[in-house]
Amino acid sequence: MAKKVNFTKNENKEVKRFIISLVIVIVLIGLIYLFTGLFVTKDLKKTDKETNTKIDYELTLLGNIFDINDDEYYVIIYDFKNNNDAIDNLITKYKTSDNYKKIYKANLSDALNKKYISNESNNNPTSINDLKIKGLTLIHFKNKKIISYIENLDEIKSELIK
Repeated sequence: MAKKVNFTKNENKEVKRFIISLVIVIVLIGLIYLFTGLFVTKDLKKTDKETNTKIDYELTLLGNIFDINDDEYYVIIYDFKNNNDAIDNLITKYKTSDNYKKIYKANLSDALNKKYISNESNNNPTSINDLKIKGLTLIHFKNKKIISYIENLDEIKSELIK
């Protein structure tokens, strides 16, 4: 036989106080979460557009251009801010050509590339230690060796669009 449990008025009041206290604590934690999410970390304001990241697999650093694991490839080095449209259009056109080889891009204005930027370029570097870039440059690699080094935009166009 099951025993019936009878609560007194004082016990009923304590249960009500406990439930009310629990609700208040849950509401306070929710308010703290909202405040932190909206004003401190701003996680709740982010949209998918802000958090959607595109990875550019063609982007490289100058320090890595001798270490790329392709047999034959180009590296085009330019300032992404100043020459962006003309060079990007050239690269897009090159990708549709019949003689396409992998092409990597390096940004002259990237702080990690600054140590390779110089007033005078070295047209025949044999390693990363010899690399000196003056400005817009296209380097053609085959078996990790440079086979052409071009600094003139018209020559770069004719090299890529053969």
